[in-house]
Amino acid sequence: MKILFAAPDRDLLECYKTILENDMGETVTAFDGAQVLSLLQTEKFDLAALDCDLPRVEFDCLIKKFKEKNVPVIALTNGITARQAPDAYLPYPFTPEQLEDVIRGVTEKTGKG
Repeated sequence: MKILFAAPDRDLLECYKTILENDMGETVTAFDGAQVLSLLQTEKFDLAALDCDLPRVEFDCLIKKFKEKNVPVIALTNGITARQAPDAYLPYPFTPEQLEDVIRGVTEKTGKG
């Protein structure tokens, strides 16, 4: 499984990249919405976990782009909801185990991964 994990906190990115690669598969990280869109054009992902507060691109635009490519999205959120519905929400703070559980649930529901 190939996962895109995007959050504006670079320390969080490195931490979760290591955890997810050890337990879930290849993980690519991004720190803003423009980088997410660039990666989406050049790489294929099985799932995306995106912070709702990524700078430079509206979250609803990101969800729409992933839906067009049939890639499930987990919204990492501080209570923000999106007009475009993600496949799951995961509120901050969360543990690595909670993130992995949500990823497993989404992949089972969507048949991805």
